[in-house]
Amino acid sequence: LLDGAELYGTEPLVGHILQRPGSPPREALYLISKAWNTNHAPEHLTAACQASRDALGVDTLDCYMLHWPNAWQHTEPLAGLEALSHEAATARTFPTDADGNPLEAAVDLETTWRAMEALVERGWTRHLGVSNFERDDLNRLLTVADVPPVINQIACHPYAPRTELVGYCQARTDGMR
Repeated sequence: LLDGAELYGTEPLVGHILQRPGSPPREALYLISKAWNTNHAPEHLTAACQASRDALGVDTLDCYMLHWPNAWQHTEPLAGLEALSHEAATARTFPTDADGNPLEAAVDLETTWRAMEALVERGWTRHLGVSNFERDDLNRLLTVADVPPVINQIACHPYAPRTELVGYCQARTDGMR
């Protein structure tokens, strides 16, 4: 399992490693990437997925995920983020108003999820997933999803076991874990 995201800036390096002699065969890997909050609009989501696939050097991801349920205003593509100063990278990834509040985008979850489902139809990803979704977020998503998420990636550790949310996800019969 290689867990990536456009936000991390590591996909070009991982892609380079995957193309090197001696790397594991593609079928031995499970590749995940995630769309950042500024790329929830369908055109930006599609471009972000294409950029991740290109950077990794693959035709198909195993799972493409929404990094968070929140949609923020698009700034610009995140390619090359790792080469920017901290201030420039923060401005690109966390658009805020003068008071430091996130600039939300007028993109609802249904619109974003339809764009995610189109990525499955195109063959760009085998599965869809979400990250940092709470139970209410999942319930809202599952009311509109034709292709439900197979993963809800959350922080879970001894100091925050997230027992209720983990139990909810485990009880789903559609494969979400």
